[in-house]
Amino acid sequence: MKRKTAVAACLAALILLGLGAAHPDAAPVRLARHPDYHAGKITFSYLGDIWLANEDGSAAHRLTDNRAREVYPRFSPDGKWIAFSSNRYGNYDVFIIPATGGAPKRLTYHTGNDEVVTWTRDSKHVIFRAARGDGAFPSVATLYDVSTEGGQETPLPLDWGFWGSYSPDGKSLVFNRHPAVWSRQHYRGSYAADLWVADVAARKYTKILGDERYNRYWPMWGADGAIYFVADPLPNDKDVKPGSADVRKSVNNIYKIPAAGGQPVQVTKHTDGSLFWPSMSSDGKVIVYEDNFGIWKLDVATGRTSEIKLDITTDEKENEVDVEPVSDEVNGFDISPSGRRAVISARGQLLTIATERGDITRVAPDNMSSRNESPKWSPDGKHIAFVSDRSGRDEVWISDPEGTSPKKITNLDNEKGALVWSPDSKALYYTAADKKLYSYSVADGKTNTVATSELGRIGAVSISPDSKWVAFSKQDHTLRSHVYVAPAAGGEERHISDDSVQYAETNAIWTADGRYIVFTSSEGTNNGIASQGGLNTTMGLWVLPLRDQERDPMNRDIDNEAEGLAAEAAARQNTGRGGAANAQPVDVKIDWNGIARRTRRLTVPGTSFASLTPSPDGHSVAFSTFSGGPGAGRGGAADPSAGI
Repeated sequence: MKRKTAVAACLAALILLGLGAAHPDAAPVRLARHPDYHAGKITFSYLGDIWLANEDGSAAHRLTDNRAREVYPRFSPDGKWIAFSSNRYGNYDVFIIPATGGAPKRLTYHTGNDEVVTWTRDSKHVIFRAARGDGAFPSVATLYDVSTEGGQETPLPLDWGFWGSYSPDGKSLVFNRHPAVWSRQHYRGSYAADLWVADVAARKYTKILGDERYNRYWPMWGADGAIYFVADPLPNDKDVKPGSADVRKSVNNIYKIPAAGGQPVQVTKHTDGSLFWPSMSSDGKVIVYEDNFGIWKLDVATGRTSEIKLDITTDEKENEVDVEPVSDEVNGFDISPSGRRAVISARGQLLTIATERGDITRVAPDNMSSRNESPKWSPDGKHIAFVSDRSGRDEVWISDPEGTSPKKITNLDNEKGALVWSPDSKALYYTAADKKLYSYSVADGKTNTVATSELGRIGAVSISPDSKWVAFSKQDHTLRSHVYVAPAAGGEERHISDDSVQYAETNAIWTADGRYIVFTSSEGTNNGIASQGGLNTTMGLWVLPLRDQERDPMNRDIDNEAEGLAAEAAARQNTGRGGAANAQPVDVKIDWNGIARRTRRLTVPGTSFASLTPSPDGHSVAFSTFSGGPGAGRGGAADPSAGI
């Protein structure tokens, strides 16, 4: 525990990293965002500022120049102003700036985010999205109106609102009621973007395409009496099974539908699926939008689309190369076998540092273009395993501690995690989002499937001290977690308990002597109902003797001389009086007969336990715990270790 404390202090030490930036070349830019159009001009957000350019992409120049991030620019219908949101005062507020340039004027001052959506048709008010407690629920965002002259903003008569556009006469509003999950392909959940039309004065509301489940984002009311929006339907949309390969065929395009209702008609024909954030000019003739990291223009009358290539040559606000101190930014670490070094992940990079004094080494350095995390040092000190996206997606990598020979060991199109080395350093275990537990052999580079789950991901992986067994947890069909033990190379897996003994188990670890498995067991379920206090799950700490025995493992009494002699011999071995150097290799033996009935609850206070860690001597387990909340009745602070 002292070693861990020392390392924790080291993690806040000053570490210097080089930060690289791309060179500003004169070429069509990518990732220009949130475009809008008016009378041959486009405005957009790029490099955190608001820009203006001709519709052919020429003469691009900044309208704002601030270190804050500024987004969602929108021309007023008369073309005189551009509204935008900026976080220059901490959170996003609404600002307006003359379209010809000048000093921005702040319109909102709330502590929450205010995100510009559109204008009223008379160019006198800006409509923005915010969560001020005026929606269906306190945290629900809806649409607000603020005057360009300033003053108190007022909510529109909606209970929910994400995006909207006024009809040409300004009397009606088409809007997304639900908050759109716009970044998820083929989203069909309860938050899917829907279309509504509101008669603002009469407060009458009509849902459009109410029987459809697909997304209908960013509605725009055209001058031709049609409502334009972005959607991603499939021909057989209602028959597509969630999670199937067919969902990848769903792509965003612009559609239109008569304001009075009818069938939608596809307008654009993009195939990449990356069409986002469209905006229609106030005269209804042009729509500009993002697609595949560029800005595109749609001629509404002809349906013709073309890319607007923005050639921008500009100085960067930040230095191309910087040296910055890194403090309190470590998001993962592991200790070397000697305890004299630690590997940490910070700002997406891996470094090894001395726990007391010594050099800092970057592991598998690159130009800061990848994210590397979850480092694990092998017990023999020869390898460091980690997760990196340097190949284009998250994969598991292994490298020597100096980072001279990184090697990618996975090729799976899903998330990976829970890296665990076997104690003999011959194999690395990891889990993946395909609900499997894998092992990788360092010697021959072969990967083996150890276990598979039918429901969620496998978790809480722990390897026995002799590297022959693996314990892990997975869910049953009632979503309860259970601990299983299987041969490390794969094979029959066995549940260490049964429903008559435990409700659910997880967090299993092996003691260093190979005689016990310690795990947590839940005694209830969290119903998550706020009105009932969100009843907490109560946990207990349990121990399972792997060999059949009559003696209670918690009973430390010496009842006869034979027990006294055995206890003295064990004490001599564990205190290092000739025993440590001559310790025999651990050979884990498991008596499966009646194993569930041998579990015993450890009598330690607390209602929640985590971070179980066995001591090297095999006689103690360190853990973190707390007591309190609904359902807690044991009270008191727990001793941070429990003897076995």
